[in-house]
Amino acid sequence: MLGIPIKADQFTKEKAMFRYSRLLIDMALDGQLPKYIDFINDCDVVIRKVVKYEWTSFKCDHYRIYGHKEEQCRKKVAQTK
Repeated sequence: MLGIPIKADQFTKEKAMFRYSRLLIDMALDGQLPKYIDFINDCDVVIRKVVKYEWTSFKCDHYRIYGHKEEQCRKKVAQTK
């Protein structure tokens, strides 16, 4: 649902720790990052889980690029002066 799974930690692979799963996922950078995912568990019950991102890049919406926030964009700040 989030993207292409690349890697999982040992506890997630072995289903040894049910408090959380830790995955490395290749995701598209356009649009918003989902705040939660819905999935069906082994008992056919729909579960909604909050997604916590360990790391996200800053995005400049002015130039639609990653690396800095729009508030920190030097060219946009220079244009408003």
